[in-house]
Amino acid sequence: MTKEKGKANDDAPLTPDICSDFTGGNGAQVAFQNVPGTGCTLAQNGANNAFPFIPSTQGANGLREANIYPGDILTIAVPTPRPYTYLVSCCPQNTATHTVTVP
Repeated sequence: MTKEKGKANDDAPLTPDICSDFTGGNGAQVAFQNVPGTGCTLAQNGANNAFPFIPSTQGANGLREANIYPGDILTIAVPTPRPYTYLVSCCPQNTATHTVTVP
């Protein structure tokens, strides 16, 4: 019997590169890879876009954000299945916007 990968109830978290787009189910845990030792901030991409991860805090600009370090785990928590964009501070500026697609 094989275990289907990518489901939210998998024991192992998803492990996308911090500067890549990826697909993950609502409730899936995410352990981003290649996070710099100094950390990285994932931020809400504008007031009209939901931030797709928890835990998160409200940043100085009023938008949601999560500060992560190597080994930290976030959880995908979204209101409806669709693509969600977010900003990543430790990626090059021209590739700072990324997407998690929630099927």
